Amino acid sequence: MINRLVLHGDEVPERLVDYATFQWQRASVQRFIALSAKQSG
Repeated sequence: MINRLVLHGDEVPERLVDYATFQWQRASVQRFIALSAKQSG
């Protein structure tokens, strides 16, 4: 939910922006994204 707000440009405290950005950089999330892209395309 926080990431959705950040991506759509809503006003979010900088601390939460940093948190959401960091979560998307996690290795487990990147593997999931790569797997999802591979399966859909």
